[in-house]
Amino acid sequence: MRTAGRQLRTFGICQRVLTRITVMWALVVGSCSQAGEITHTTLELHEPVVTITLREFAFSPSEVVVTSGDLVAFRNVGTVQHDWTVLSRPVETIEQLSPDLVVLAVDVQPGATETQTLDLPPGTYRVICTVPGHFAAGMVGTLQINGSEGTGAR
Repeated sequence: MRTAGRQLRTFGICQRVLTRITVMWALVVGSCSQAGEITHTTLELHEPVVTITLREFAFSPSEVVVTSGDLVAFRNVGTVQHDWTVLSRPVETIEQLSPDLVVLAVDVQPGATETQTLDLPPGTYRVICTVPGHFAAGMVGTLQINGSEGTGAR
């Protein structure tokens, strides 16, 4: 067992080193133009514009307003897996849900945080949790996607 643990740690270290080398290489290559001139490259790291908390049986905030392309964080503080499933139109019961209505789905394990870029067309969407019983218990929300400057969570 100790050998397997060491191999996993070594593998993790190698992954981090390779990721750093790849990022550095991309910065070096990106900073050189075709004429051989050095230009400046900016590596943009985006922070989530809002964090949505998932718990039994609610989203908080339940109404979210963002701009298309915004990064959103999803934190599950519940004891079971939850999902934040965006629908193209509202449904009244889970039985009405069909795969063609699902625009986006983010699964989040208990205690985990996931991020997702919301590249959706402007409009208003219904959001539900599809875990059995959660939609019926009121785990629903609204997502408003704006085409220009967003206003964050309401």
